[in-house]
Amino acid sequence: MKKMSLRVRLRIILGVLIALAIALGFSLVYREFSNGGKPNPNNGPALITKAPYTLIENATDLMVVYTKTLNTSLDDYFQRSLDKFEELAYPKKREGIIDEEGNVTWKEYDLSLANIDNDIYLEAFSKAFVINMFNWTDKENRKDLEFTLQFIHPEDRDNVFTYLSNTYYKYLDELVIEYGRENLAEITRVKLTKVEETTYENKVNEQAFTVEGTIEFKDNEIMPESSMPSTFAITIIKKDQFLFVVSMATE
Repeated sequence: MKKMSLRVRLRIILGVLIALAIALGFSLVYREFSNGGKPNPNNGPALITKAPYTLIENATDLMVVYTKTLNTSLDDYFQRSLDKFEELAYPKKREGIIDEEGNVTWKEYDLSLANIDNDIYLEAFSKAFVINMFNWTDKENRKDLEFTLQFIHPEDRDNVFTYLSNTYYKYLDELVIEYGRENLAEITRVKLTKVEETTYENKVNEQAFTVEGTIEFKDNEIMPESSMPSTFAITIIKKDQFLFVVSMATE
């Protein structure tokens, strides 16, 4: 039987991602990870539930940079959270405003954690997730996804592991043997083009964000950049002060 070419396999992988996304009925090329929010305990590695975010052994230089930036931003984020908690330990600060008639109106400052800036943490998290998700040179086989799953909401990790190992990374084992891990898809840049707050129906009580951007790969003869996803859209929720990816789109 004639052997399937690499280009055909790549197109099948991307076609599966896009076809499944469209089948879910989203206006964009969109894919839900959650499977109704029901975890499958029979698949996938142990859950990684807290920072700092860790690196796979074969991480690229850019993966190291993105992950270090993420952990630094997270340290800063939690320091600001700690400062805010210390403020909350005391009565709310009040400022008296006196009008022309001598009446005093007391203004109370909102010291809730919701006012802590998410931007730096959110940007670093998004870039680190994308490079862990779509980079191939760091992975030994199609189930080498533990470091990608640390960005996924805990309820969804088992389902995501099963899905990715049977779709996007389905042929990774063969490709590593045939071409060498170092010759596969390697991301050279992740650029964010849109970040905004949104709502996410499956996790209604959580703060949510939509992040869109572009992906650039190192071009080579084996895996041309044109065969890889060039844009992404992800939905991120904030739960217990941590960020998690709950859905993703690629094109």
